[in-house]
Amino acid sequence: PARCLVMAQVGIAGRVLVEDAVLLAGQAGLADPLTVHRGARVAAQSGVIGDVAAGATVSVYPARDHRDVLRQAAALRRLTPLVQLLEHIAHRAPTP
Repeated sequence: PARCLVMAQVGIAGRVLVEDAVLLAGQAGLADPLTVHRGARVAAQSGVIGDVAAGATVSVYPARDHRDVLRQAAALRRLTPLVQLLEHIAHRAPTP
């Protein structure tokens, strides 16, 4: 692969094809069989077990679109006050 950036402690196992201009951040792991297509980015500490599309950025394990991961994390943070409100209501409700 031409002009790829592979950071520290990246693990590549088996039949993994890494195309040009790919970035593999620290401690990412890739397990075969898969292809990381041109210009893709794999975030640090991610586990890739399937193909990564050209130009995509993936993170976590199993690796998936990084924007989706961020959206899910934001949604989870917004749930916390709702859960607290429900717990408060449940404690105030009279028992039958």
